[in-house]
Amino acid sequence: MNKKIVNIRAFAILIIVLGHSIILYSKSWGIYTTIIEVPLLNVLKDIINSFQLELFFALSGFLFYKSVEKGGGTCSFVRKKALRLMIPYYIIAFFWMDPIKLLLSTPGFNDVEAIKKSLGWQFLFSGSSTGHLWFLPTLFLIFVFSFIFLKKIKKLNVCGFSAFVLILVFAYYIGPRIPGYFQLNNVLHYAVFFFIGYFLYYISIRIEIFRFRKGIVLCTIILSLLRVFTIYVHLLYILCLILCIYILIPNKTTKWTQLISENSFGIYLIHSPLVYITYTYFKDCNPIFVLCLNFFVFGGISLLLSIMIRKSRLKFILGE
Repeated sequence: MNKKIVNIRAFAILIIVLGHSIILYSKSWGIYTTIIEVPLLNVLKDIINSFQLELFFALSGFLFYKSVEKGGGTCSFVRKKALRLMIPYYIIAFFWMDPIKLLLSTPGFNDVEAIKKSLGWQFLFSGSSTGHLWFLPTLFLIFVFSFIFLKKIKKLNVCGFSAFVLILVFAYYIGPRIPGYFQLNNVLHYAVFFFIGYFLYYISIRIEIFRFRKGIVLCTIILSLLRVFTIYVHLLYILCLILCIYILIPNKTTKWTQLISENSFGIYLIHSPLVYITYTYFKDCNPIFVLCLNFFVFGGISLLLSIMIRKSRLKFILGE
């Protein structure tokens, strides 16, 4: 794999782990509350929220380009993605995330009816009870729809490409405004970032984008300072930010970045439920203690468990 992409994937998962580690101090999160206010961490979490998942979808789209180039049958592709994404979804949901929430009496898992309702929604990978795992069925459906679409449309002319972009922007706009059954709202909302990554690969092998690095960095800084995130400004900001990360990230890896990148999927699956332990028993403790416990201790445990699972016969849990 491209060393630059290895580093981006390591960076992306560390940002998500950091976001989970400080989400308690975000005013937009209401599952757990604390008597301690940390404005700096609240702002940091808002900044992370503005691009963390968009970056992950763009990275998936970037890597997806090679899958399309390789070709292959639709059924084979769907089967591979189901094993990679949907098997881990159900295993992690029912044998890791739910037991932890149940033992901790997490809101939504503190009475029989609430538990039944949550489990019901999880079978349909819909609703807030899916927790951080909503990303998996969303990405699975985007993969499937994109593969089928790109197999049908071998080449887009200028008019066709423009129409396709407008459709993606419209889907991004209406996504949050429709019901979340089968994660359809998220599929529509994040598809545009998936294709940003897809077309970034297409462009990067044809145009030397590093020639425009100063302009891209400047545009990213200006857009981030404007903080006027209308639909078009936000899309432009994310596009510039993704290009900026791609340009500035080093093209040399270390053993640690390689290790984190290889286990990024496992870290994502395992880490988030662990922070509920902190937010149940230590939510009003010193924020530095909470951050270190979530990021370094539980992040390290997630990395170790991911390595152990990937080396065992249970690696199918992580889609391998």
